[in-house]
Amino acid sequence: MHGPVDIGPISRGEIVIDGYTKGDVHLLDVRDGDGFGVPPEDESGFGWTMKLDGKPIGCGGFQGIGQGIGVVWVMLSDEVRGHGLKLCRFARMATDIAFEEMGWHRIQAAVRCDMPEYQRWAELMGFECEGRLRKAAPDKTDLYLYAKVI
Repeated sequence: MHGPVDIGPISRGEIVIDGYTKGDVHLLDVRDGDGFGVPPEDESGFGWTMKLDGKPIGCGGFQGIGQGIGVVWVMLSDEVRGHGLKLCRFARMATDIAFEEMGWHRIQAAVRCDMPEYQRWAELMGFECEGRLRKAAPDKTDLYLYAKVI
């Protein structure tokens, strides 16, 4: 089993991407359903926090679920708007690192069916929709299962 992966800090202009710590996601100003997946309760897996002027505006990461499979989670505040290209470039790099360093052959994400912007983002990241999970979110919203397989 591979250990945690150190991915930060990385600077992209005024944006700094640093390693995720447990409390970072609670500093985000997010709407219900803004993001996909569930941040870990502990610091297992690995993740990042995207900061603008020192303030967290997005968090994301990966957790292994066994048998060469990882799950991605992402939570973003409205303040990330306008920095999507930087986020997308970084997320692609982080996904490549996850496959390489963790030895995974599959990474999957559960994306709310009522959030088309996250569906588009998953597709931009090279994930393909594999199907619909009916009433799978805590609020009984349907989810799409996306996956990237190498």
